[in-house]
Amino acid sequence: MKTIFCLLSAILTSVAVLNAQTLTSDINPKIGDVYTNHYFETDDINPGEAGTEILWDFSGLVPKDSSQNVNVVGLAVANETTDFQEAEEVIKEGSVYVFIKAGEDSVVNWGNKGNFVVNRVVHTDPQVLIKYPFTLNDSFEDSIKGTTSAEYMNFPASGSHKGKAVVIADGTGDLKLPEKEYKNVLRVKTVINMEYTVKGFGPDITIESDIATYEWYVDTIRHPVFTIIYRNLSHPLKTYNDIYAFSSVDPETVTSKEVPLEPVVSDISLYPNPSSDFINVSYDLNKGGRVKIVLKDSAGKTIQELANEHRHSGSNVHTFDISRINKGSYFLEIDINGHKTMNKITIQ
Repeated sequence: MKTIFCLLSAILTSVAVLNAQTLTSDINPKIGDVYTNHYFETDDINPGEAGTEILWDFSGLVPKDSSQNVNVVGLAVANETTDFQEAEEVIKEGSVYVFIKAGEDSVVNWGNKGNFVVNRVVHTDPQVLIKYPFTLNDSFEDSIKGTTSAEYMNFPASGSHKGKAVVIADGTGDLKLPEKEYKNVLRVKTVINMEYTVKGFGPDITIESDIATYEWYVDTIRHPVFTIIYRNLSHPLKTYNDIYAFSSVDPETVTSKEVPLEPVVSDISLYPNPSSDFINVSYDLNKGGRVKIVLKDSAGKTIQELANEHRHSGSNVHTFDISRINKGSYFLEIDINGHKTMNKITIQ
């Protein structure tokens, strides 16, 4: 009888694993993604159990009057080109920049800048954030090391850091948040233990950081839909113990598995036209997307790229200085995610 129960348990566990979310590079962040982290009160918040068929019920969380926009941008936006080695994308939240490379088999963190206390971290041995494919009970360990810059009371310092990350997909089930419910989510737990040695404040200072992060994923969104972070940071002057919890979802970050409407531009207006000093370009978007505006001559040759940025749905207006461009007839090419329109302008 005991053997039968063990066999049934193994079969049920196998079925649960087969039904679990499997994360692939479809969830990689893409330049142009914009979403918002909505924060909750975190008194005594518990991340819940690991395992299969779990119901993580956070529907009773109290929202804070606090949110933070997150943008996925290029290196130039972060005023960085070389320090972070192979990084190709930057995740920007407020004044914090995280430099990553999102590939087919993994996402790698090459460092960050803008954090409190340790304000510039460059990994020479980078941190692997996630490997693909990644599903229930998958796990890996990764070493991290590099150089560190810090500042305290306007005194700069520098040094090095080393540590280890352990990542495991430890649960699958359903997730209930105050604003929404998600079925068949995968929880990924990451524990990072770091030690920073900083010189420049006098005697060498050792800063220790222990961070446990719980992230809930669905395979149709290019970021976790819910995150809990437990952070312990200690140095000779003070110890910080912080807990953060936030939900993160916006329609622009839906993956190709749940295809949204294509961005469409309408009601384009160029004024004043003709003009000699500036021109306004206004238009409506049915959904957010990357907007590229290029000035071309009558033969179709590119004269100048005027804009290349993410724009939200609704009405948008750009103002461009054209005072240094020769008189004549030109075209403004407006490109919304590959959908192009040509609009004639005259510079007097």
